[in-house]
Amino acid sequence: MNSLILILLDESGSMETSKVQVLNSVNKFISEQKSVKNDNAKIYLLTFNSTVKTVYSGISLEDLPLFTEDNYKPSGFTALYDAIAEGVSQVEKNKTNNQRVICVIITDGEENSSKKTTLFDIKKTIIEHEASNDWTFVYIGKDPDKWKVTSGTKSNNSINYDTPDSINTSSNPILNLRMSEQSQSHNIFN
Repeated sequence: MNSLILILLDESGSMETSKVQVLNSVNKFISEQKSVKNDNAKIYLLTFNSTVKTVYSGISLEDLPLFTEDNYKPSGFTALYDAIAEGVSQVEKNKTNNQRVICVIITDGEENSSKKTTLFDIKKTIIEHEASNDWTFVYIGKDPDKWKVTSGTKSNNSINYDTPDSINTSSNPILNLRMSEQSQSHNIFN
C-alpha cells in the first residue's frame, strides 16, 4: 500500500523564534521518510498562519527538495481549521483506493484565525475520514488531550509540541506504519 503524507505546518508568528529548528526538524523528518523503499509516497506540505499556503502538492517523496527559509516565513495568526480543510481537500482529489493518508498536524498554538472552517467542520472531517479506515490523523501540538476530545482524533495519535524536535517524535511511528500493510493506525505514539 502506498502513502500520501499530508503535513500541515504552523507558520504563525510564534514559530519565528524557532524557525531554523523547525526547518531542520521538518527536513530530518522528510529525509527519514525517504528511507522507505517499498512505498511510492507522495507528499503534500501546507503551511498556515492567517492564511493557508500550499508549498508542495502531490510531489513524489523521493523528488522533494529541502524545505528552506524561502518557503517558511513565520508571521500572523493560526488558521489551523482552514489548513486542515484545505489539506484534506487537496489529498481527496488525488487519492486512489490503494493509498493510505497520513495527515501530520504541527502547531505550537491554538486556532485563532480560520475564516471558512469551524471546529465542528474539522471534527466531522476527521471522524468521517478515519472511519474510512485508510486515513490517520497525527497531532503534534498544544494541549493534545483537549485536541483529542474536541477534534475526534484517535487518543494515541496526539502528543504535545514542546520544541521543534517534537516533530521527529512522529517519524519512526510513521515509518513503521508505512512499512506495514496497515491502512491506518490508531496508536501512532503507543
